[in-house]
Amino acid sequence: MSSIFQDSVILITSSDPNLQKRRVFGTGFVIHHTDEASYLLTCAHVVRDVGGEALVLADSIPATVVANGESKGFDLAVLRVQRLWCPALRLSVSSAAKHFAIAGFYAFDQKETRLLREIQGYLGKQSFIPSTDGRDTHKLKPEAYRIKAWDLHIEGEDILQPGYSGSPVVDRTSGEVLAMVSHQVGKGEKGLAIAIEAIQNIWHSMPYDLLKTDNVIFEPGVDYTRLREFLAAGKWKQADQETEMLILEVAGRRGNLLNVESIKKLPCLDLRTIDQLWVKFSQGHFGFSVQKQIWER
Repeated sequence: MSSIFQDSVILITSSDPNLQKRRVFGTGFVIHHTDEASYLLTCAHVVRDVGGEALVLADSIPATVVANGESKGFDLAVLRVQRLWCPALRLSVSSAAKHFAIAGFYAFDQKETRLLREIQGYLGKQSFIPSTDGRDTHKLKPEAYRIKAWDLHIEGEDILQPGYSGSPVVDRTSGEVLAMVSHQVGKGEKGLAIAIEAIQNIWHSMPYDLLKTDNVIFEPGVDYTRLREFLAAGKWKQADQETEMLILEVAGRRGNLLNVESIKKLPCLDLRTIDQLWVKFSQGHFGFSVQKQIWER
């Protein structure tokens, strides 16, 4: 695997001079570009450590936090900055154990010197992090309220260091990002990484094709088989009726109308699944996100 992925790894610091002196920093990496901006993924605790959302710098550029999973107990945050020159890394959903490479920043000396270094290892045991947002989860599949994490085993003499929080965990064969470093364990010979698909738990407006997966996304709350079959067959009227029934179901409504409270409780992941199914099978012509883009134009 080429180490060119290091070009997409960005230093996260604080605009607060006092925190700069304390050498508080972390790592992030570019995951998406638009004409005007670049989007980065990092740890929610990195955002907190550098002084909060108003003080985040990415590559010395002021960043806006567009999604933060800390309130849910998920250690992820998405940043938006002005358009960067570096490429966006490809994100891939994978459940197989992989040998990986990690690129992150660490403090080289007692001064301001921070170096970017690649280390390697392999994924160990899988675990799950439950949400702490207080939702009623008894009707949801586990994927809707908890995220997958991996043990990291570092090979050789290298170790994870505090600045590596937010680093991409990259498949050494494909060059695709499988996870993101969250914490070091012990002296840094081990660590914990959050599976990359967890991003959809916090960034509900992310581009529908950002995650590379054979499926659209995981289906957290209900059975979408009929909707998928109608869409695949081009039966748009039946698919529209099925969509209405599914929305009422995930909203917990037994009648045929939504009220304000039920709308507020609509699971974002279910809405996202419905949207991505429509977008995929209509070749980008139909879907909630498509309607939103038309409305914005």
